[in-house]
Amino acid sequence: MSKLAAYCVCVLAIILLLNSGCENSVVNNPNVVFPDSLVSFSKHVMPYVAQTCGLQDCHGPGLPKANVLLADWESIIMAYNGTIVIPGNPNGSLLVQMLEYTLPHNPMLYWNASDNQKKGIRQWIKEGAQKN
Repeated sequence: MSKLAAYCVCVLAIILLLNSGCENSVVNNPNVVFPDSLVSFSKHVMPYVAQTCGLQDCHGPGLPKANVLLADWESIIMAYNGTIVIPGNPNGSLLVQMLEYTLPHNPMLYWNASDNQKKGIRQWIKEGAQKN
């Protein structure tokens, strides 16, 4: 198998794993408003994640779908071999790709994320995805 074919199989496997089994339990939390800079994990990111997939049926404690646990900073940074959030690299982070729907995810997070929330997650990752 060529390297390109192996890469394509890997990407397809990631998409299938991340799409498998989540219920449409994602809700938008209009109360989570991100600043333009100095995004805080504890004040902005975790409350947003908690209202979407982090602490609900999909990726919360217990049996997280696709073995991706999003319950706290450590689990988010380590999730999916460190590819859900890549500090300093929002374009390479799967979370941004799912929020902006360049990588499909079920439920479709981009439907439930405001532009402010998408930009806020992107900014947090760009700023180094700090635990603060």
